[in-house]
Amino acid sequence: GEADAKQESGELQIILCVDIFYEVIDIQALDTVLFLRPTESYVVFLQQLGRGLRKYHGKKYLTVLDFIGNYKRAHYLPALLSGDNPVYPQTRGKRVQDIEYPENCIVQFDFRLLDLFDEMAKRDPLKVRMKNEYYRLKEILKRRPNRFDLFEGSDIPMREYIKQGWLRFLYSLKELTEEELNWLDTPAEGFLRDLEKTSMTKSYKISAIASFLTEDGTIVQSVPLHAVGERFRAFLLENPVHQKDMQDQSNRNWQKWQPEKFADLMRRNPINFLSRPNTYYHYDEINKIFYLDDSVKKYLGPLLASHVKDILKWRKVNYFKRRYRED
Repeated sequence: GEADAKQESGELQIILCVDIFYEVIDIQALDTVLFLRPTESYVVFLQQLGRGLRKYHGKKYLTVLDFIGNYKRAHYLPALLSGDNPVYPQTRGKRVQDIEYPENCIVQFDFRLLDLFDEMAKRDPLKVRMKNEYYRLKEILKRRPNRFDLFEGSDIPMREYIKQGWLRFLYSLKELTEEELNWLDTPAEGFLRDLEKTSMTKSYKISAIASFLTEDGTIVQSVPLHAVGERFRAFLLENPVHQKDMQDQSNRNWQKWQPEKFADLMRRNPINFLSRPNTYYHYDEINKIFYLDDSVKKYLGPLLASHVKDILKWRKVNYFKRRYRED
C-alpha cells in the first residue's frame, strides 16, 4: 500500500521496530531485514524473518543481516520454513533433504550449507538449549521460572523439561531451595511427579486437586466432598472454555444443577479414579471426605502449594489447547 509506494520511491528507507510489527506489518517491498536483538523463540524469529519474505515486483531476493547471532541456530531454518517445530522429536532427526515444504514453495541450500548445518546441529544438543531457555526466561522475569513460564515462553515441549520431573531439572541447574532439596527421593517429589504425568481425559482432575489449595496460599490434607463440588462449579463458571468438558449428554443443563449434583459428579469422576490403591489420594465414603495420603502430610505448606498451583495451571492450559484445538 502506501508504505510500499514510499519505500519504492525512496521516501521511506528504514523501519525500526521493537516488540511490534511481528505479525501485522505487511510491506511487501521490504528487501532487507536487519536482526538487531537476539531471540530464542523460533516463532518470533520466523515472524521477524517473514516480514521480508513477501513477493513484490522488481524484488529478486531478500538480504538478511544478522548482527546478534541468530545464525548460531541457522540449522533450524529448514524445519522452520516448512512450518515444523525443529525441537520436536519427529523433526530433530529429519535430514534437510527430507523436509517437505508447502506447494509452490521451493527452498534451496548450498551443499556447503548442508554440511555446515550438520556440524552446527552436533554442537547444539537439546539439553544445552533447555538450559539456555531457562536462563533466558529467568533474566526476563527477574525470578526463577516455573513450569508454566517454560510452557508459555519456550518452543521446547514441556515434556522435555519434566522427563525426570521438574524438581530434577531444577536440581541439574542447582536451582532448588533448601526445602525443595529435602523433597528429593521423598513422597513430596513423588506426589508432584505423579501430578505432572497423571493422565487426563477430562479436566475434572484439575478442579478436584485444586480443592486442596486454600485462598491464603497453602495446601490442606483433606476437603469435604461438597467443597470439591463447589470448586468444580466455580471452575466451570470462571471461563467458558472450561464448559466444553460438559458437553456429554449426561451433563445437559448443568447450569441448573443443585450443589449435590456437582459433588456427585466429582465423586464418580475424578475422585473415583484418583482414589485407587497405592496412590496419593483417598476418599472416605462414610464421612464424604477427599484427602491426601499421610505420607505427604509433613510436606504440606505454601511452597508445595505453589508447585501444585503451577502444575495445575500448566496442565489446564495445555489440556484445553490440545483437546479443543479445532475450535
